Amino acid sequence: MVSKRRGFLKNLVLAALMSEGYIDPFASKVELRVPYDIRRTPYLLSLIRDYSLEEDITILAKKRVFIIHHCEELVSMTKQWYKDERKIFSFVLDYNLINMEAIILANILFGTREEFYISIPTTIDKAFLKSISICISRHIDVPVIFKSNQINILNVQDYFKNVAGKLPAYHIAELITFLTESEKKRIREEISI
Repeated sequence: MVSKRRGFLKNLVLAALMSEGYIDPFASKVELRVPYDIRRTPYLLSLIRDYSLEEDITILAKKRVFIIHHCEELVSMTKQWYKDERKIFSFVLDYNLINMEAIILANILFGTREEFYISIPTTIDKAFLKSISICISRHIDVPVIFKSNQINILNVQDYFKNVAGKLPAYHIAELITFLTESEKKRIREEISI
């Protein structure tokens, strides 16, 4: 259970860093403050409980922020992701620096559905958005584009079909909420063929 817990915590840190998570400049130790969609509080609470992370994460729902407290995973990730107080992701294009679960967590906790894509807000320095977009696209096998302060996942229906079989049910249940009714209908029709 300890390795599952640490693995999940690492993925949550990665998801937070992909989005708008930032190092708290006033904390005595490294802590990550993470703005999130308050509608995802029940999902986040469930994950915290399931992985026994009550000591590691504090939710400040009224402020629409959760805090990942000082831990080994957080310290090692922030060393990689920050350079001179800029969030850079990485100087090297390495697909293994992120993974499917971290991408899905970023999508669910921070993403919003737009007409043709899912948008994840980000504070990654714009010079490094292309690299992370390429890495995300490689993992989920659909186009990913970026704008200043946004990572956009295109072809939402294909995205869902590509990742659904590789995820635990609790992630799939949340991810379904990002599909339109017509996308859900087309997927049901494809499955029943």
